[in-house]
Amino acid sequence: MSGCSKSCGRCRMLGRVGDLCRSGMALCAAQEHELAERVLRMALDLVREYDLGPILEAKTANNLGLVYAAMERENQAGSQFARALQLIRGRVGTDNKLYRTVNNNYTQVIGQQVRQYKNVVDECAGRCVSARPDLIVGACACGR
Repeated sequence: MSGCSKSCGRCRMLGRVGDLCRSGMALCAAQEHELAERVLRMALDLVREYDLGPILEAKTANNLGLVYAAMERENQAGSQFARALQLIRGRVGTDNKLYRTVNNNYTQVIGQQVRQYKNVVDECAGRCVSARPDLIVGACACGR
């Protein structure tokens, strides 16, 4: 018999990862971000250690990215989303709901980073122009 009885090591690990992912996202929703991060990192480690597949790794990385985004750690969120997109693209391509969902998350994080950068540039330009109107944008005296 080649079928799995759902009690093999791989099936148990898939169940464990699913439980960890659900717990991690519930913790995130409850604003327990640091704990959510630890739980999802544990899930991601298990997915990789037991080679549970690129799609599960992508879904778990996406969840971790959402936690990082909630923590306003955009660089780490972007890295997780980019990795998830790479895994999905390599396994099932780009014409699917999972890819679109993760890509939307990634786009939102990139948009937030652009807005933050623009705010810093605007703030910096305002200080520098008022202090030294002869400065050209991009040659900021404030060191930013």
